[in-house]
Amino acid sequence: MLKKDTSKLNLNSINAQIIIIKAAISNTLDKIPENKKEYIKRAIFETNNWTESSLRLFAISMFIFNTDDINSILKAFLNNIQDINSISKNKQKMFSAILINYLNYSLNHTNIVIKDNVYQSIGRLKSLRVDPKNCFAKIMANYYQYVLNGDVAKSQNILNFLKANGMSEIV
Repeated sequence: MLKKDTSKLNLNSINAQIIIIKAAISNTLDKIPENKKEYIKRAIFETNNWTESSLRLFAISMFIFNTDDINSILKAFLNNIQDINSISKNKQKMFSAILINYLNYSLNHTNIVIKDNVYQSIGRLKSLRVDPKNCFAKIMANYYQYVLNGDVAKSQNILNFLKANGMSEIV
């Protein structure tokens, strides 16, 4: 069996991240050409196993996938990672970012996301250990749960808290 050259995999992942970062800086994420989107997708799925690099790349590039693909990938993640606390700290961070990005995506695509994925995503984030490094993910899980439940006052409290703590850009 041939082993893939990991340095080439890392280089492809870095190049894909550069494409996304350049587009984000120039506010042209929606104008990334199809051939570059395909390059990014290939970089994500070059290996059979999710690495920290591929998870990071997926977290920042979810917008290039169609909803069916996002829903399928999320369902696979949720089925494979029943206990978010059982994976490495770095993978936890990446998986949390993916779940938060998915929840944000779900707010704008409410009619085409899988509701079970949404509720499981919130549940996984809420199940993170109480630890300062998990604070933001747990806060965001509450925010999305409040939004989904229509609790405007509690969701606004979280937004106000984030603004008061210098995170207006996130809000």
